Amino acid sequence: MINFFYENRGIYSLFSFAIYLLHLSLVFWAYKDAISRGKTGWKIAAIVLFGGPIGLVYWLSARPPKL
Repeated sequence: MINFFYENRGIYSLFSFAIYLLHLSLVFWAYKDAISRGKTGWKIAAIVLFGGPIGLVYWLSARPPKL
């Protein structure tokens, strides 16, 4: 029973890595989207990076129309 959580450590690591890659890809997408809409990309990327899902929802609701 003590080793129950250690047996699935590989699966947890893989899942964590997938979540990490998803988060980084959303930051990159927000950066590129901000640049295409005439905004400062690094500011929006920082909001999404440090704000997580809340930062992404903020950007999706506050972004201007495309140029």
